Amino acid sequence: GAVRGERILSSEISSNLRNIMFNIAEKTTAKKATSSAKAADSDDSTKAKKTATKKTATVKETPKKEVAKKENSDDRITYINMAMEDLGRLNMEFDLVVSSLAFHYVDDFAGVVNQIYRLLSAHEYFIFSQENPLCTCHSGGNRWTKDEKGNKLYLNLAHYGVEGERESVWFVDNVKKYHRTFSTIVNTLTGAGFTIEKMIEPLPTEEILEQHPEQADLFHKPDFLLVKTRKNINGGKVRE
Repeated sequence: GAVRGERILSSEISSNLRNIMFNIAEKTTAKKATSSAKAADSDDSTKAKKTATKKTATVKETPKKEVAKKENSDDRITYINMAMEDLGRLNMEFDLVVSSLAFHYVDDFAGVVNQIYRLLSAHEYFIFSQENPLCTCHSGGNRWTKDEKGNKLYLNLAHYGVEGERESVWFVDNVKKYHRTFSTIVNTLTGAGFTIEKMIEPLPTEEILEQHPEQADLFHKPDFLLVKTRKNINGGKVRE
């Protein structure tokens, strides 16, 4: 039988950039659940390549479930490795849904959001992060205009209103992702029945800038978007 208590559904992007690892935790205590993820500047290849190590065909990768269980093991946690588009296969209810930097890799955002609404308990929270639309809109060419010393002056923004598939560099070349405008993200969430309670575009503090002055470019282009929503029981599916 099911264990009584909170059920939490969280996701993190996996190495193939198409599947996410679902962490389904049945909790019998009132402990808060948290989810975190490390991410490099997803489109600025010079930042990403500083921290990335290229994989070769001779490297044997540990199965994702084994890694997850090793890092966070508990009898009340079940790990499922599945595509986010397949959420319709799940037939249970959750008290919290958390997703970390995954939705810009899915084409059918509305379909996934509708499934999350179906799985979430009434009045509970759906919290996620994704690449900022100012990042996902990039479709090639120089992202920055720089001075003669190579200092970034401002962002070259183009094709923001053209939604759809993009290719970028994120640890490896030719990474596919999907651009959506802020209005599409907001309207998809509210149309599915969620109330948006808070949106954050993280910016560096003075303390961070002292240690990492290169992150001042985030004031031109925030890398990420964080969204906190709550299920409205009077909501419904996004209309086509």
